[in-house]
Amino acid sequence: MKKTILGLAALTALAFVACKKNNDSSPAQKIIGKWQLVNDVTKVTSKSTGQVTRNDTTTYSIDSYIDFRTDGYAYSYANEGYDISRDTVKYMVSGSLLISGTSAQGFDTVTIKTLTDNVLSIYSKEDGPYNTYEWTENAKK
Repeated sequence: MKKTILGLAALTALAFVACKKNNDSSPAQKIIGKWQLVNDVTKVTSKSTGQVTRNDTTTYSIDSYIDFRTDGYAYSYANEGYDISRDTVKYMVSGSLLISGTSAQGFDTVTIKTLTDNVLSIYSKEDGPYNTYEWTENAKK
């Protein structure tokens, strides 16, 4: 009888643990969906002086978006007021990296700085011969 009660208690505890809802999803799962592009921030720093020579924030119109789909493609529409662009690109998420492109065209890799249910922020840094270029793209659901 004691073994039966302990067995039932163990099964009940296991059932509660097994049914526990897991709200932690991977970045590859969280990024799926349509994100409204909010703005991008561009910063250029001179390597010789260390001074920031450019620090711009571009705000997108409310209809700008990037849509990450489960088929591994992202579709975007960006309206910066003076320039409108549309793009379709193959992508994948590996840890905190967002990789886009193809082997024929080359790959771009950016770092996912923030990824919640409602906020996406990606960051890229590139060293040129005279300047360091930093770019941050912000989006929301």
